[in-house]
Amino acid sequence: MLPSPERGSMSRADPATPLLQARGLGMDFGNGPVLDGIDVDLRPGKMVGLIGPNGAGKTTLLSLLMGLLLASTGEVWVAGRRVSALSRRGLARIMALVPQDLEIGFAFRVREVVAMGRYPYLGRFQVAGATDLAAIDKAMALTGVDVLADRTIDTLSGGERQRVLVARAIAQQTPVVLLDEVTANLDLSHQLEVLELAAHMAAEGRLVVAAIHDLTMASRYCDRLLLLADGRLQVDGPGHAVLTPAHLRRYFGVDARIDDAPGHSGLIITPRLPRTAD
Repeated sequence: MLPSPERGSMSRADPATPLLQARGLGMDFGNGPVLDGIDVDLRPGKMVGLIGPNGAGKTTLLSLLMGLLLASTGEVWVAGRRVSALSRRGLARIMALVPQDLEIGFAFRVREVVAMGRYPYLGRFQVAGATDLAAIDKAMALTGVDVLADRTIDTLSGGERQRVLVARAIAQQTPVVLLDEVTANLDLSHQLEVLELAAHMAAEGRLVVAAIHDLTMASRYCDRLLLLADGRLQVDGPGHAVLTPAHLRRYFGVDARIDDAPGHSGLIITPRLPRTAD
């Protein structure tokens, strides 16, 4: 079920029904396909990790799923509707994207940036109401940016800016949240905080799709991993089935020791460059 167009209240979707789907998805910028033949069915209540070597097409895939790019081939559906047929406002009520970084051309205050997550639910001259303000306050508190509320976005560190963008997506209250390497600029403690928040959103019934560089973190927090390489979806499954020595050697070019992580279901991956013959 889609969120209410009034204020973005989110109902728990049927976990047996795919919320986000792609069929035959491909992208070619003119120099050969970046992505080709991507088929996925993604269900609510899950955190799905996109992994792969640099240049594998993770950011491109997220942009296609979000409708920011028009696919060269194939189609994307969200909640049973073609993404290409939805308006920007309609799509923003269903999916939120947290980019790696975002250049904001004006020195907005942090609270104003987080409040932008509520704009899809407001009319042209409509003022944010009590529900909107509560969503903004909660999102800022969850991400720890409430103490930065009156700072301008251009005075923040990269990590602080990233947490503000995550807060904006939380305030948007969409059933689908896409995260593009959101931990890249964060220190270790804030990486854990953001991934815990992402996992919490999935546990609440949202679908979270996250491009993640750290494979150990991906195995710890994601229910399912999609391994992209050479423009194709090469492996799809739970962490222990995707993160194998053979797959890491073939697609990442590294040998790796893989151990079960104590205390949780994730893996500890210790990579090393493969030895070459003398």
